[in-house]
Amino acid sequence: MYGLLIKKERISQNMSQEALCKGICAVSYLSKIENGVAKPSHEILVKLMDVLGVMLPESIDDLAFYETKLLEIAEAIKFERYDKAEKIYESLQVQGEMLSKSPLMISWRLIQCYLSRIKNEVSLAEEILTALEPYLNQCSNWQNYHYYILKAKQCNDKNDFDMAIELYKKAQLIENDGYVLFGLASSYYNNGDYLATLKVGNDAYRVLMEEGNFLRGIEVSFTLAGAYSNEGQMDQAIIIYKRLIHLSENEVHKNTKYDIYYNIGATYLMNDENELALKYLKMALERFEAARETAYQIGLYQQLFLTQKLILCYLNLGNLELAREWIVKANQILVSDDAKRKTIYQSLRYSFEWLSFYLMSDNPIHNPDFLSAIERTYLASKRDSHFGFHMMYGHYLIQAYTAQRKYKEALNVSNYLRVSWKTELSTI
Repeated sequence: MYGLLIKKERISQNMSQEALCKGICAVSYLSKIENGVAKPSHEILVKLMDVLGVMLPESIDDLAFYETKLLEIAEAIKFERYDKAEKIYESLQVQGEMLSKSPLMISWRLIQCYLSRIKNEVSLAEEILTALEPYLNQCSNWQNYHYYILKAKQCNDKNDFDMAIELYKKAQLIENDGYVLFGLASSYYNNGDYLATLKVGNDAYRVLMEEGNFLRGIEVSFTLAGAYSNEGQMDQAIIIYKRLIHLSENEVHKNTKYDIYYNIGATYLMNDENELALKYLKMALERFEAARETAYQIGLYQQLFLTQKLILCYLNLGNLELAREWIVKANQILVSDDAKRKTIYQSLRYSFEWLSFYLMSDNPIHNPDFLSAIERTYLASKRDSHFGFHMMYGHYLIQAYTAQRKYKEALNVSNYLRVSWKTELSTI
């Protein structure tokens, strides 16, 4: 590890090998050190680093102390104890310069990458991973494990779910723990492979609960319920949601019950059980309203998705008056200061464009502009959302294609989504 660090620091200072090793060692020996062929003695290492102006840990015990702290941060992140992780990290920052030029450099940078992601500093996290690439052949198993996970998260951000799955599998070969299984199940879900999601997700839930990782156990349960729902196994999905209700009694995430009620409502909605869907969406709405008075307010995205599902539910039930009220509310949210400050998925914005046609018409499904608006939503969802959203928007697109006698286009979407077109036709 020190070889690459020495080379990197020497080049950054525009220093030749001859200038660095003069009076310390032969140029040929320095070249071997930099290429990882030779391991320098502590005496030579100190002299080389002194010339470069790099501070080393005073002793091996100091290095072991810092390594233990970095391990504690990584473990806290696994268990979503972000406050603890940030507190330990802040205590180490005074030694940041030394750590970034020590054998712990890779571990230190990986921790910085995690914390950058937690703070939504995605571009900084990408820069860190790119900077680490030259060092990968000298990484320990622990470092490779976390590099693969962070790289997989980056791929998920970019909707490259196939690559994310491969990276999680690489991490799994190093340590097959609940954290990896959770990430792998989530990536399978995002990619629309619901059978693989169920297999890995159930293993993830079992391992996470054995490890005592309660929060991740709740999160993977949502993934499992969604996968059962998208596979048409509604009974199994409801069993998982009921389990989630019991798991959330302590309100660990504070808004967990909102998420449960919303997801149950959305699941019933996609299965055309609109009365049940409305029941649970209203329960989610109650949780949303209650959260307004607390420190755990529900975010803009959740608010928009809940509004979207309420509109669809009221339309399915033929209650145009209430559907229109919620369409107006949605458009007000979209022009709010909060919405202007945030980047909202294009597919979500577009969905309100085609829903807004119902403000002008009781049944716009035969309008070509209505169809174009749904097409934009569906195509955008391929770029910015997971497969479940393709299925939802595709459901309404097939209906619109069929209503306008575009049967070939309806069949193409149906084949892509792996759903029965006849089933879709029966809902028209």
